[in-house]
Amino acid sequence: MTWGVSVSGHATSAGNRSLEITVLITKVFERPGNWFLRGTAVTLKNVSAYIGPLDNATFLASMNSTTEHDYGVSATIPVSFAGPGVYDVFIKVRFMVYEVMRIGFIPLKSVNMLAVYLDSPVVVS
Repeated sequence: MTWGVSVSGHATSAGNRSLEITVLITKVFERPGNWFLRGTAVTLKNVSAYIGPLDNATFLASMNSTTEHDYGVSATIPVSFAGPGVYDVFIKVRFMVYEVMRIGFIPLKSVNMLAVYLDSPVVVS
C-alpha cells in the first residue's frame, strides 16, 4: 500500500493572529492480500508543526482535531508565531495503519514521516 500526505494553509499571517495548517493523509494505492482482508485504515497518532532546520527544530504546535473523510483522514494544527519574520515550517506525521478484516482490525505498522515542508515559507508581519 502507498500513502500520500498533503499540507495546506495560508502563507501569510498578521500580528499575533494564528493560522491553521491542515494535513491530509490519503491512501494512494492498495492491493488486497486475500478474500479475508477488506483493506486498510489509518489512525493519526501525532501531527506536529516545527520551524527551523530539521536537526535543531523548534516545536510550534500539535494537532487539535482530526476529521475522517471517505478519501482519508485530516488533522488541523493551529499555529501562532512569536513575532514578525519569515518562518520555514515543516510537519512531522505519525500514524498507525490497520488491516481491516471481516471480523475486526489488526495493527500492521506505525509510519513516521520526519519532515514534510510547506511549499513556501510563512511570512508574519
